[in-house]
Amino acid sequence: MKAVQKLENGPGHIACVDIPEPAVTPGSVKIRVEWSGICGSDLHYYHGDVPMAVPITLGHEFSGVVAEVGEGVQAFAVGDRVTTETAKESCGTCTHCRSGLYSLCTQRRALGQQVNGAMQEYVVMPEARVHKVPDNVSLEAAALTEPACVAWHAVVDLCKVAPGDTAVVIGPGPIGMLCAQVLTACGAFVVLVGKARHQKRLALAQQLGADMALASDEVDCVAKVMELTGGFGADFVFECSGQDEGVDQGIGMLRKGGTLVEVGVTSPKGSFISAFLPAVLKEINIQGSFSHRYPNWDRVLLMMSRGKLNTEALITGKYSFAECQAAFDVKDKIKTLMHP
Repeated sequence: MKAVQKLENGPGHIACVDIPEPAVTPGSVKIRVEWSGICGSDLHYYHGDVPMAVPITLGHEFSGVVAEVGEGVQAFAVGDRVTTETAKESCGTCTHCRSGLYSLCTQRRALGQQVNGAMQEYVVMPEARVHKVPDNVSLEAAALTEPACVAWHAVVDLCKVAPGDTAVVIGPGPIGMLCAQVLTACGAFVVLVGKARHQKRLALAQQLGADMALASDEVDCVAKVMELTGGFGADFVFECSGQDEGVDQGIGMLRKGGTLVEVGVTSPKGSFISAFLPAVLKEINIQGSFSHRYPNWDRVLLMMSRGKLNTEALITGKYSFAECQAAFDVKDKIKTLMHP
């Protein structure tokens, strides 16, 4: 079968190759992949920023159709339209797993990271990690369920966002755009911050419900947020850029006792030391956010079905696996999908 693999560590080294088709096992579901998204983490792997055990199939955001079910599977049948979670394996016995927080399991093995991922024709996943896609949700939209769940986890699971709260999202990438939509659904006043080069994304975010969009290289965003809140500051900042500048800026925007949620993947070479003193003086709460939880999936898919969460609007390009090099090299994209 066809698969997009990272063949060697270092910049580049991806190709569409032929690999053996995986076999269904008891308790698992074999899925024919229809669409697989390119995540920011896939781009890090592509550019050689993170060493991997190679060769490995990339990708962990996808949708497809059930092609075969293993012995004992009850919830799915051939032909079902589905999407799946990222964690293919976890130990099942540690405190995190027993608490339903298997994304924090130290033995977690994820698609496209420790095991072959979703940029291949067929994927086999445990029944417990598979979710049905509502009939009125396209498989293209469903391929972005995973990043939508990342946003949902950050906003809903980890924060008590209330109607009328002021929430700033820094970074208009897919996760930031989705956080803005979830915050809007929670009733918050949402400000999305990007750069002047992100004008199309900032405009789209407002079309999708954000109350305001600011370019930080054109506007003093800290001053603007303080003006909007009568000098009080934002209740929440969701930092989705992973940049030092975003962390410093976010702490400057927060009210005393406010919460900074770090959703972006920060560089190990970065330093947030300049932000520490104001964070201490303002008693800022700093919350890390990673991956998602099982309940997020049914909620997100329901919101998509009801038209309250629009993932399809973020899709800016579609390519075949054979065109993987072009797909990974696309500039100024929000979300690129690939198909076999």
